[in-house]
Amino acid sequence: PNQFLDLSKQGFGVPVGDWLRGKLKSELESYTEKEFIDKQDIFNYLFINNLVKNHLAGIEDNTFKIWTFYCFQKWYVNNIN
Repeated sequence: PNQFLDLSKQGFGVPVGDWLRGKLKSELESYTEKEFIDKQDIFNYLFINNLVKNHLAGIEDNTFKIWTFYCFQKWYVNNIN
């Protein structure tokens, strides 16, 4: 229909925060285990633990930071570990 032809492109949000609190939660938590973080010697365990804990509790919205961390950890497990 003509009413849609002249509209500009619109993006849509991806529910990453919901994924991290839902279907990706157990995998995210495995990436934040103290032994794993300490073995990597890349991240500060206390910082990551607080970041994720506050996000999962709904205290802070750390979606972008945690998504970046999650993607790196996923890459690390698949390519380095």
